[in-house]
Amino acid sequence: MEGTQRWEAQSFRARLSIDKKAKKRRKITAGYQFQSALRDAGQPVEHTLLLMWQWTLKKRKPPKGGLD
Repeated sequence: MEGTQRWEAQSFRARLSIDKKAKKRRKITAGYQFQSALRDAGQPVEHTLLLMWQWTLKKRKPPKGGLD
C-alpha cells in the first residue's frame, strides 16, 4: 500500500488537576501529568507537576449619561 498514511498513536498522556477559588476573581490550580511512549519502552516516562495562579480584572461599568 504505497502512498497511504497511517495515523497511529505514539504516546499516551494523562492529566489530573484540581481548581480552587482562593479569593474573589482569583483561582489556583494544582495538578499532575504523565506522558509515556506507547511503542518505545526505552524512553523514560515523563512526570510533571502543574501549578497555576490565575486572576481576572473587574469588568468596567459603562459610563452613566452616555451620548444618545
